[in-house]
Amino acid sequence: MKKIIYKSVGTYLNTLASIHSERAGKRGYKLFCSPVRTKVKPHHYDFLAPAKYKAIHSQGHPIQLYKWGSGDRHVLFLHGWQSHTFRWKKYIQAFPMDEYTIYGMDAPAHGLSGGNMVNAIIYAEAITDVLSEISHAETIIGHSFGGFSAMYALHKHPYLSVQKVALLGTPGKATEFFDTGKKLLGLKSKADQAIRQHFFKLYGQDINDFETINFIDNIDAKGLIIHDKNDREADFEYATKLSQEWHNSIFIPTEGLGHKLYSDQIVRHLLDFVESDHVSI
Repeated sequence: MKKIIYKSVGTYLNTLASIHSERAGKRGYKLFCSPVRTKVKPHHYDFLAPAKYKAIHSQGHPIQLYKWGSGDRHVLFLHGWQSHTFRWKKYIQAFPMDEYTIYGMDAPAHGLSGGNMVNAIIYAEAITDVLSEISHAETIIGHSFGGFSAMYALHKHPYLSVQKVALLGTPGKATEFFDTGKKLLGLKSKADQAIRQHFFKLYGQDINDFETINFIDNIDAKGLIIHDKNDREADFEYATKLSQEWHNSIFIPTEGLGHKLYSDQIVRHLLDFVESDHVSI
């Protein structure tokens, strides 16, 4: 059923692009930036309920912020596309709450946050607003889209006082997101270009310039890059290249964990990175 829907939407956009390119670009862009909101289920609430809740307003929408612990060291967790803060349960529970203050935020249009659309620029601004609200965070830990958006936020706002950034399964190029949508819908070149042109019209920036390697010049933070060799959603080779260009980073390749990187081993690597900057492989 999903394949039929995707094909129908793709056919519509391809046809529209041949008639009215600008309208196709606008509608395609809106589709690409409209995630399916993952429901916050009862067992998710069991974990999230004990946290302190706070809504941070960003770009006209409330952003759901969670807080655990009361320690002096602050860590912010950022989830990926069509996820929410619960995905970090195992990781958050590993931190000693008397030593750390842990934050998790639901991205715009995700979880309990407001809004219906999100892209890396929108997510990055929400991250910036959250960091400003909580005064500081020593470390950011981001998965996939969350890690990419964090890198853009730090690139755009170098004054943000973040000392360490951990990227888990993070795509290196914004075009990876576009290419996934293009393939899923079967978009032809004209429709694809219309969407990219609409992005440029909105932000005055070429989507091709959105690469993490282009962000690191403005980032002083120490980095940890964890990426699986069999990741089907984010390019492993680009992660390798980023680690070579980001001289203040450590690279840990994995195998068999896929894109989600759920593993006690990953939790240990993150704790080691946050606590001592040294990661044992």
